[in-house]
Amino acid sequence: MSTYPRAVTTRAAQYTATVLRREQLSDHLVRLTLGGDGLADFTSTGIPDEWVGLVVPGQFQSRYYTVRRWSGGELVLDVVVHESGLVTEWAAGDCVGDEVVINEAKGSFDLPEGPDGCCSSVT
Repeated sequence: MSTYPRAVTTRAAQYTATVLRREQLSDHLVRLTLGGDGLADFTSTGIPDEWVGLVVPGQFQSRYYTVRRWSGGELVLDVVVHESGLVTEWAAGDCVGDEVVINEAKGSFDLPEGPDGCCSSVT
């Protein structure tokens, strides 16, 4: 028999990371490479549309970004820079060396396995 109330949480695991590199890809697109010991337990979902929450210094809310790459202990995110926004002002400046918080990876769509999963050939 279950005992209520049960402790239930929807809080995602969080990891600290350091901005290792910032690359300006275009006027409105910045690529951030995050790393550091805080990502040691981070795991990828392996799902193609994987995303993480990002909390930057001076903010308490997360904004969500698609993971471009997770490899060798480095997490790469592309950030669109708008005229204003929680992450925009921070990402537009010199953020290398800053510590950020990453929420655990999530994904919404995983390609079905096998040749009949997503696309089937027409004969």
